[in-house]
Amino acid sequence: MSTARPRCPFCNNPLAPGATSCSNCGQTFTRIAGGSVGAPAASGQAPAAPANPAGAFNAPPATSGIGPSAMAPASSALPTLPGQPGAPPAPSGLSGAPPTWTPPPSQPSGRSRPSYLTIGLLAAVVVLLLVGVVEGVILISGSSKSSATSTPTVQQPTPTLAPSTTAATSPAVTPSPSPSPTVAPTATTLPGLIYSADWSNGDAGWTGPQDWQVTGGKLHNDGSSATAQSFIFAPQVSGMADYAIEVQVEVASYNPGPTVNFGFVVRATKQSGGYQAGIYPDQQGNLTIAAICCQSGKSFNPAMTVQTYRIEVQGNQITFLINKKVVSTLTSSLFPDGQQAGLFDEGVTLDVLSFEILQLGA
Repeated sequence: MSTARPRCPFCNNPLAPGATSCSNCGQTFTRIAGGSVGAPAASGQAPAAPANPAGAFNAPPATSGIGPSAMAPASSALPTLPGQPGAPPAPSGLSGAPPTWTPPPSQPSGRSRPSYLTIGLLAAVVVLLLVGVVEGVILISGSSKSSATSTPTVQQPTPTLAPSTTAATSPAVTPSPSPSPTVAPTATTLPGLIYSADWSNGDAGWTGPQDWQVTGGKLHNDGSSATAQSFIFAPQVSGMADYAIEVQVEVASYNPGPTVNFGFVVRATKQSGGYQAGIYPDQQGNLTIAAICCQSGKSFNPAMTVQTYRIEVQGNQITFLINKKVVSTLTSSLFPDGQQAGLFDEGVTLDVLSFEILQLGA
């Protein structure tokens, strides 16, 4: 009769011969003498080997006689562990406790529960953050309210300042129209200006021979007076003895000769006399000498372009300048108080662009 194969005391799985662990449930156990299987031994102790331990799975010894137990095949039923329901009582003469199951040691999960102290600290941090946010919102809303309330106070003085400025400026604006009509005729655009010729609408009070004509807003001489000087005078300005005249002249053409000349008159009386200064011919008849009449002068060429001429009379001093440079001077008391100023021309075609009478120092 064949011997029954040992089984795992935990899952009842058939075991291989000599196995110390179950291939089905993975539990380990000890081998007992005779090939039977026992529960795992305690750590550091070797299991006692009883002569016939309880729970061994080898078949019981055959008994004499014929009975149901002898006739039952060995594989008709699986052996049951002592102590299980329906298990037969342990045979007499066997000693030892039935095998017990020891649960496998639990494996650490690697996670630990947070302590109550940690939870409390986190709650405190959250509360502090919420308090800070609430205080920030209160501060921002308070600053916006303060700025909103301060805006009307800044704008409040504006209506009161507006009438004060108009009241201060209104007296200054009111007198300004009254001086303007009196100043306009004397052309106050330049300081020290006494008179400025305006030929835009005619001769403007200038009187002279026919070779002098007003055209295109300019005073023009056609050069037809070739045998004597042709004079033209500005409107007389009374009460004037010391002054300066400043004239812009452009020479157009002339025929060289010993009598060609043009220039300016200051301190004249009865449309004659006075001091003369101008451009005179050299020995070849060309206009190259700038001087006060009967005085030595300097070489100068009008060059057919616009030049600025100025004559100053102050006391007994007469000064002739061209383009702000002194070219001739004279000391004389012959004409101390003549009040007329003007131009002369002989054989020169020219245009007078401007004529001004100025206070000295201007």
